[in-house]
Amino acid sequence: MGISTISIILYHQTWITSGIFFEWIHLIGYIGVEVFLFLSGFGIAHSLKKNTLRQYYKNRIIRLVPVCLIYGLLKICLSIIPTMPKCQNLFLDLFSLSHWYIYAIVIYYLSAPVIYKIADKWGMNLLLVVCILSFVIVYFWQYDSDAPYLIKYGRWVVKRLPVFVFGMLIALKPLKWKLLQISLFGMIIFIMDIVSLHYIILANANPMTMNLPIKLASLQPNRTDIPDNGRYLLDMLSVLFLCPFFSLIAYLAEKCRVLPFIRWIGIYSLEIYLCHQYIFKVLLEHWDYNPYVELAIGIIMSFTVAYIIRMLSNPIKDFVAKNIL
Repeated sequence: MGISTISIILYHQTWITSGIFFEWIHLIGYIGVEVFLFLSGFGIAHSLKKNTLRQYYKNRIIRLVPVCLIYGLLKICLSIIPTMPKCQNLFLDLFSLSHWYIYAIVIYYLSAPVIYKIADKWGMNLLLVVCILSFVIVYFWQYDSDAPYLIKYGRWVVKRLPVFVFGMLIALKPLKWKLLQISLFGMIIFIMDIVSLHYIILANANPMTMNLPIKLASLQPNRTDIPDNGRYLLDMLSVLFLCPFFSLIAYLAEKCRVLPFIRWIGIYSLEIYLCHQYIFKVLLEHWDYNPYVELAIGIIMSFTVAYIIRMLSNPIKDFVAKNIL
């Protein structure tokens, strides 16, 4: 979770465009969201294995609601200041549902017990059904640019459901492959993902405004050129490569003695995810530092605010656990 969180933070730094290295950071960060959801599905399946349905929902409420509520209240209070970002919708902002990821996992967590029962019977056949349904729904689910938030991002929820289900299925029905076989298969899918991405870029590029040989040579995966399509299904399977890849990074981090810090980021991943985009948005709007200085300041502030949110939400969690649920 920690490395996935770092990759997502870097992906959201859209100003980092200086060279191929950062373009690939953006790409891995984008698919890092799939890893995040895959691991969430994996963890949820194990939670359902060892807990009653009541205890499962209790754990989810205690984990999500206090943190989202504290962050929502902080965001609403700051919106009173004229120069700070304004609230889009009081209810959505209060419970942090204005973040598509929170909106998505609330739906996934609510439906997980049903998915778990079907997955236990159908196995990997369920993934095939979910992928087909997701592709068809996404294809026909069109909306105007001014569509309501829940309509607009409901489509994202449908797009990311297969990878969540995939994580649950791997927990329930582990692949009978060795790690090397899984990594190689994932790498092949990842390469197919990249090839299809660049084919789409080139197919939709205007030769008059784009230097295609340079684009091909640098292989910079600029996702702004990509129309909506079924590539997210390849993103889903790419986690079979990225999970071992992130594990390798974690191994190297342990050798460099920074793994405890990465684990800390994983523990605070929800809080960091909630606050980091808001913090970077404020920094970009109000301070004109060197971009890399802004990145360093933004990361430090994100980790600090995440810690504060956790500390403020802990008493609420204890109160809810003892007196309400």
